Amino acid sequence: AINSYPVIFIFSLIGRSMGGRVAMCYLAKYPTDISACIIEDMDIRRRGVDSNYIQNFDEAKAIAFKRGHPTLNSLTRELESIGYPLDIYSKWIDEGRIREDTSDGSKHKFWSGVNPAFRALCYRTIFDSNSGTDSWSKIATNMQREIDNGNEADIAKLHLMVAGIGTVCDESSVEHMRKSIPERTPLSAKTYSEGTHSIHNSVREEFMADLKQIINDARNMM
Repeated sequence: AINSYPVIFIFSLIGRSMGGRVAMCYLAKYPTDISACIIEDMDIRRRGVDSNYIQNFDEAKAIAFKRGHPTLNSLTRELESIGYPLDIYSKWIDEGRIREDTSDGSKHKFWSGVNPAFRALCYRTIFDSNSGTDSWSKIATNMQREIDNGNEADIAKLHLMVAGIGTVCDESSVEHMRKSIPERTPLSAKTYSEGTHSIHNSVREEFMADLKQIINDARNMM
């Protein structure tokens, strides 16, 4: 009898950087699934493959990258061969994104939480495409349709978190995002003056307080 009823999930969705773009794609396709969509330091403009901040990025090696390695040295050598400089992967080690794997029975002693293949493929399929503007346009259209149908309460709340230091967001792109959304359901945007691209790490307490409030507000609207 349980299987005869549809299962409905309504949740808050947050995506940082590339994940923010993916969150937009999801909301555009499944607008009724989400109560709040939080985008951490990402806009909707197209970014060509040549805009990759990693100089001499070897796409073929990135796609073939193995995330598990027997030694830290072998892992970092492979990252270097792709084009990653010392300061970047050293930061990942410090942050624990590259770490020793202590799980029982693991064949690899070191694991990379960073996957260069993801960067390579996402540039091709998401960044270097019109997915940002297309998704945002669809989101706005869906919102306006719900307003016209009197279902304003069902519309996902949109939140943009912008880094104050080294943001990847373009001001004109953010303005376009604002203007595209119906005035009845505006985009809420906040700039974190001390926040870097990883806002959730650089100003963690402020970020988490805001995130908790957004989720609670979304839950109370259900």
